[in-house]
Amino acid sequence: MRQSPASARPYKPPERIQYLDSLRAFALTGIILVHFVLHFQLPFDHAFDQRQTTAIDTWTFKMATFFLVGKMYSIFSLIFGVSFSLSQERMASEPTAFTNKFGYRTLLLLGFALTHNLYYYGDFLITYAVLSPILLIGSRISTRILLVSAVFLLIHPFQLLMIILQLASPAESLSAEVSYQTLPHPSGSMEASWATSILTVFVNRWNEGFITQTAGLFVLGLYLGRHKVLLSNNAVKWILSLAFFLFSASVLYIIRRYLETLALSESLTASSDLYLNHLFCFFLAGTYVSLFIVLWIQFGSIQTFLTQFTSFGRMSLTHYMFHSAVGVFVFGPAGLGLAGRIGFASAACLGLGLIVIQWAFSQMWIRHFKHGPLEALWRNATSKLCQLSSRR
Repeated sequence: MRQSPASARPYKPPERIQYLDSLRAFALTGIILVHFVLHFQLPFDHAFDQRQTTAIDTWTFKMATFFLVGKMYSIFSLIFGVSFSLSQERMASEPTAFTNKFGYRTLLLLGFALTHNLYYYGDFLITYAVLSPILLIGSRISTRILLVSAVFLLIHPFQLLMIILQLASPAESLSAEVSYQTLPHPSGSMEASWATSILTVFVNRWNEGFITQTAGLFVLGLYLGRHKVLLSNNAVKWILSLAFFLFSASVLYIIRRYLETLALSESLTASSDLYLNHLFCFFLAGTYVSLFIVLWIQFGSIQTFLTQFTSFGRMSLTHYMFHSAVGVFVFGPAGLGLAGRIGFASAACLGLGLIVIQWAFSQMWIRHFKHGPLEALWRNATSKLCQLSSRR
């Protein structure tokens, strides 16, 4: 039977996929909340530490570290890879133009990141900008190699090698945690902080396994986007996915608790726990994504509620950079200096308050503009650079 023109037309994803924006918003709110709970990890006088003075503070810290830390970044990184794949598909007929556009977007993202790093050394946008070329490389390789590459990165081969070396010669090997603690904390003048923080953050995140984790999630997101996995409305498959990820996360949690009972060296215990924590974060993030999609597919009322957060997800760059500016002012010595002076629970309330304000702002903004302030700047600057490039 001959195909009709409509059926023969190649698939083109919609301009916006609402639940991806909602999922991005979910991940970003988790990141913001974690930053506030942890006081943006800004230095303070530990002799006057007031962060954990009540049972509510202890509970807040434990809940945030167990359910949010590492998991929200994992979801955000995965979506970054998926978004790249969808953008590439929209410009499939213009591969050279897409490569140029993505290159300029990455360069501008690095500019945003360097600006952001002037006032917040914990920025992860630099990592995203530096690792983005991996997506271009991945877009040119076969699906099988892409999947193998994602798995290879997500098993953290370098950290696994470190553990093996520690088992072979425990007296001579340093754990990733020990290596991390030897690095200086960016402090002092703005110039010294900015000059040292970028290198410090990269080395710290390499030791923590954040670099390989992010790269692996980028590649996995590219793979999922290429196969349109996240566009599937098959509830049964997502329920099975939910069960698999939840079971895997539970097994890893049990293993981590069991290792605490063994008489291992402090160095080996730290490295093993760090390694298993990366795997735990990945599988718990997979649990969240699967649950999110199941709820979106199966329950119309929940889908309607989650749709209210799409505007927040569409303005993720604006909200991310703004929340850190507010956080550094609230907790930093140049502002209110509340780092270490309020409890984890109080800090969480401040974070939730800011999230509500940002959500309300995004709802109002999107009614009048298609893109957020920084998103529009990013998009327009990219277009200008592409136009200038095409004139040469």
